[in-house]
Amino acid sequence: VLLFSKNTAGLIRDLENNPLNRNLRTAMGLFETLRLYGMNYIIDPDSSYIEASKDASFVDYLQFPSQSLTFRAGDCDDLSILFSALLESVNIESAFITIPGHIFMAFSLDLTRKEAEQQFPDTSGFIFHEDKTWVPVEVTMVRDGFNEAWRVGVREWNEASSLDKANIYPIHNAWQEYEPVQGASSALSLVYPSTENIVRNYKAALEEFTSSQVEPKVQLYRDRIQDRGDSAQIRNRIGVTYARYGLFNNAADEFKRALRLDSRMVSPLTNLGNISFLQDNMIEALDYYEQAEKDDGNNTAVIAGLARTRYELE
Repeated sequence: VLLFSKNTAGLIRDLENNPLNRNLRTAMGLFETLRLYGMNYIIDPDSSYIEASKDASFVDYLQFPSQSLTFRAGDCDDLSILFSALLESVNIESAFITIPGHIFMAFSLDLTRKEAEQQFPDTSGFIFHEDKTWVPVEVTMVRDGFNEAWRVGVREWNEASSLDKANIYPIHNAWQEYEPVQGASSALSLVYPSTENIVRNYKAALEEFTSSQVEPKVQLYRDRIQDRGDSAQIRNRIGVTYARYGLFNNAADEFKRALRLDSRMVSPLTNLGNISFLQDNMIEALDYYEQAEKDDGNNTAVIAGLARTRYELE
């Protein structure tokens, strides 16, 4: 499990300086790696969760995560355990979700509801529980990719929740009553997917998600431009929307459009400096911050940008 999770998490972390929530990006990468690994959903006819959940005295058979990786298969509870273990091993909190006849899982973004609403234009895909933001994932959809598994998880939660038949159990809370069980170690020969394939699948999933989040918001701004005319303020806001999702090239284009409309506007200059800083181009970042300083030397964002860039440049 550690070999699988830490290799993937390290790869995602080192790929790019993306401001999008790290827990979300790591979970996305791990899920796509499981798909590449060849994990499959198979119903266990002898201990189906559908049947087991009807009988309070039934004792279910559960695979340890290493067993699921060995077999490359499991039912809904096995796959929920596996994905939760992968996430927990890289310090991402997880939870089990039960609805009638089924169990799946969720993971925490390590954000409060207020923080999530500030970072994401659309929060309809999240569960807010105990002042934490959770992402429900239907792990049995492992062959269909992360975004589809997320969409199905949201739908299942909403449908059961509307009938007051959905429950979420954070694993860290459960550990207060039921200690984690350690499985016996085994000499597992893990055929880890290639880095190239992991990166390709991860980037495709990330692009699909960012488009679904960003484009509706950007379209609202474009409609406003169509109705009221172009303005530096709106272009700057479009740029900020792109930048929050790591779409730095799109963001830079919008900030430059804002400056063509108002060359003395400080915000797009500062934002261009921020993008250059995030991309480790400190000389360019310093140039943007110094231009902004000429127009507003008391701007705290400009002062902070100058300080941290000069620090990096020693």
